[in-house]
Amino acid sequence: MASGNFLASPVLMIISSSLSIFLALFGFIVMPKKQFNLYITIACLGLVVFILQIIAVVFSFLLIDNVESDFTKVNVDAELRKAAQDKQAMTVWDTLQIQYKCCGGRGNSGYDEWESHLNGTYPDSCCTVRYEGCGRQAHRTLESNFSQTVYE
Repeated sequence: MASGNFLASPVLMIISSSLSIFLALFGFIVMPKKQFNLYITIACLGLVVFILQIIAVVFSFLLIDNVESDFTKVNVDAELRKAAQDKQAMTVWDTLQIQYKCCGGRGNSGYDEWESHLNGTYPDSCCTVRYEGCGRQAHRTLESNFSQTVYE
């Protein structure tokens, strides 16, 4: 995700916004002078600022496409399988799931994906109330109240 437009879009937005503010202040100073060549200057600068803002918007749409394509490149099933076998990979998943209060890798049904990799259980980091072994005991309480047991 380290593409060139990752920083280009916000930098262009900041520059064009700053230039817009400068142009507005310059316009307030120039208007009482009633000189036609200053009006042309303001119009040209306004056009440049407008073009910069359009370019920044285009870059932001390109950035969204880059981020979306990076997300679809991740093979969640393979990553979960790896985490089920590798303690270090599971630590990464646990950190993410605790930080974002989620379970699994795809939307609000990600918890289903863990069942096939962990023999019908969940990692403890998926539990809304965490204690040792809560992921293994989650199935017993799923019938009663799912949202209080495992993050969706």
